[in-house]
Amino acid sequence: TVINAPIAPGLVLPVGVLAWRPLRTGELVEIGTTRGVVSFDGERELELVGTTGATVRLAEDGPLCVDVTAVMSQAARAGLFRSDRPVV
Repeated sequence: TVINAPIAPGLVLPVGVLAWRPLRTGELVEIGTTRGVVSFDGERELELVGTTGATVRLAEDGPLCVDVTAVMSQAARAGLFRSDRPVV
């Protein structure tokens, strides 16, 4: 299967996927290869080289995500982008 995956900020490319399945929270999954790159969000990555593999675990308490559109809208409603100072 080929999917479009975020490889780097602003870069989405086709990537081959051998197999996939949903993960259960807390389940430990061993990555069955010792060579390649595991990409987490298009910015952070882990390169696998040599004989050391990797495992992943899905956690419910992972990093928080910010809804940028909602935050900016709320800031605008609150007047945080306005100023009474004259434009120079």
